[in-house]
Amino acid sequence: MNAVPKAKIKIPPKEVTLKRLAKHGFKLPPGAYMTAEHLFEIANGIEGVGVKNESDREIDERLKRRFRTMDKLVEMAIAGQTRAVIVSGAPGLGKSYNIEKRLEQYDPTETKYAIVRGFSTVVNLYKALWENRHEGSILVLDDCDAVRKDETGMNLIKAATDTLDKRVVSYLSEGTRISEKDNSRIPNQFEFQGTLIFITNEDMDAMSSDDSLMAQHVSALMNRGHYCDLTLRTRREALIRIKQVIGQGLLSDMPEKARNDVLEYVEKHKDHFRDLSLRTVIKISQFWHSHPDEWREMSHDTLIPLR
Repeated sequence: MNAVPKAKIKIPPKEVTLKRLAKHGFKLPPGAYMTAEHLFEIANGIEGVGVKNESDREIDERLKRRFRTMDKLVEMAIAGQTRAVIVSGAPGLGKSYNIEKRLEQYDPTETKYAIVRGFSTVVNLYKALWENRHEGSILVLDDCDAVRKDETGMNLIKAATDTLDKRVVSYLSEGTRISEKDNSRIPNQFEFQGTLIFITNEDMDAMSSDDSLMAQHVSALMNRGHYCDLTLRTRREALIRIKQVIGQGLLSDMPEKARNDVLEYVEKHKDHFRDLSLRTVIKISQFWHSHPDEWREMSHDTLIPLR
């Protein structure tokens, strides 16, 4: 097996790996303790599952294809050809940015789509679905983990993305709900004719692999929509993705030599950064703009943890 340093692989929860191992008769001895990384390594060894020994060119083509697929799914959402698009992948590598830019091209007035980022209560999710219920409307839930972890929230999302001819979303609770968009009274149920785009940093495949109730909800959501996994397993893949985005225009406000210097610095220290993402590169570029003679030292002192 072509080993990859464990810290560079996204390790699934222990219970997910234990379930894999149970299929092969492996049981953790009573009182024994093993880390998630160790169990993952054992499972890969038993199943012969390794990380494919791809060249940089093959990784580059694979990532480009995946991001093109994501763009095509967004086009399908805009055209009303799908009711749900689910995108997962590492934070800070362009998935939200790409989706938002395409929606801005579709509707510069921002009247046909809405983006909900971060925390949202279930009531506010219901309001957002109501306000974007019409055909041609698109609701984007970007990293709304509180909703995903809530059974009622997941039931609302499942209703909005159902495969039935008529999708009825219901929230049968006491109290009056008023839309902040037009001050209309929101009924206890309504027909949803819009499209939902769900963006998460979590690995949906891993979340749907256990026997918990929430795993069943995640699996049901994945079955309703088109799922695009942009997970980057290693820092090598993250670096190749960063190079792609720089080639598309990131750091275009810097001279070519400076861009090359920054990229060379990132490549040299890719295994040492606290986080390797587009945000890391942007921070380094800010140091270059503000302190062009000291940007390396500043990057080292703020982005690389002490050993």
